[in-house]
Amino acid sequence: MKTIIKPKTLKGKIKAPSSKSETQRALFIAFNFKQEIKIINPNLCQDVQETIKVLKDLGAIITIKKDYLIIKGPASIKKVDHLYVDFSGTTLRFLIPLLLINNLKPIIHLSVTLNDRIIEQDFLDLGIKIEKHNQILKIIDFKLVETYHLKVNNSSQLISGLMIAIATNNLNTKINIERPVDPYLLLTNEMLKRFGIKIYELESQNEIEYDYQSVKINKKIKIYGDYSIAANLLSLGLNGYIKVTNLPLNSSQGDSKFIEILKSVNADTKIGKCQITVKKSNLKPLDIDLKTIPDLGPILMAIALTIKDKSHFYHLKRLMYKETNRIKDVVKILTLFGAQIEMGDDELWITGPNELKEPAAVSSYFDHRIVFMLIFISTYLKEPLTILNSEVYQKSYPELFVDIEKLKGDFINA
Repeated sequence: MKTIIKPKTLKGKIKAPSSKSETQRALFIAFNFKQEIKIINPNLCQDVQETIKVLKDLGAIITIKKDYLIIKGPASIKKVDHLYVDFSGTTLRFLIPLLLINNLKPIIHLSVTLNDRIIEQDFLDLGIKIEKHNQILKIIDFKLVETYHLKVNNSSQLISGLMIAIATNNLNTKINIERPVDPYLLLTNEMLKRFGIKIYELESQNEIEYDYQSVKINKKIKIYGDYSIAANLLSLGLNGYIKVTNLPLNSSQGDSKFIEILKSVNADTKIGKCQITVKKSNLKPLDIDLKTIPDLGPILMAIALTIKDKSHFYHLKRLMYKETNRIKDVVKILTLFGAQIEMGDDELWITGPNELKEPAAVSSYFDHRIVFMLIFISTYLKEPLTILNSEVYQKSYPELFVDIEKLKGDFINA
């Protein structure tokens, strides 16, 4: 699929889609309870559909309705010899701790893209030995320990999977995490609390220890708006006028930091009750640490393209193991539009041109966040832009072009 999008200032009000990260966490937590749980306003994008498929393969009963779904975990997890995980890294990394505490070691089949994103050291850091060959992942060895001591640079998704497995199965295991705690781990703990899990926190100078205890399980869980998607919508207001609703204030979602970033560069931003408005703005250059907000990398770098002064980004390594190597591909794309880019060791500088170059067509590199980034850039162009392989937007935001149309966008999907 390709999308031809005409340059146009976008204006209007839009409701942020529900959080993919919250939905996937809620599904994995609910799976471990042998009772019906209602998840209200789930995000049903491709990644979540993949989570649902895997949990069904393991015995869950999941019924999808208009504005909610019902999930009931199995009395005992179904033993399977093979599982298939296509593109969702979150599904895979949440899944493996769940399998291991149930003494299951099925062969896991991966897509080429996901296979390339798996780093064996991430698993070894949690005491999990795997083998990966020809898109097949095998779990070789695992031993649950009494206390985990985990570092800031350990995989937050694997740690989240471990947190969920320990908390929902009443295991006598503690997790000690080096400060500062990754926002995605704070989000996992917040979701566990919403379900009724009691979390005891013991803080020391360098670590926070988490000890989990199930109390009374809540059978209704509401999913809030997705700040990661909202960041891409709000960015459209920087050359127009956008109001995004369904955004909880004081969210544990790490990408809610986008609002703080907007303020720091003098964006015209107004925060109301569960809504944020962004108007056309003249911005200062950015100075951004991407260590805990890698998913904001593409849109923030695209914003830097529109600023004629030099912006700085550092702690980039997590961007290398996303749907694509986002450092390499985003740099390649921004250069097509005329950005001057200087590369350093785990950092880069972007200076926007006096006038953007206008390539006729640009590939998404099969990355949904690059599609979002290119839509933002198109609002600054004079000629139509063709986005190749644009169908990948469905991975996280299936309503994307419906919402762009509501904002008076002019495009053709072909």
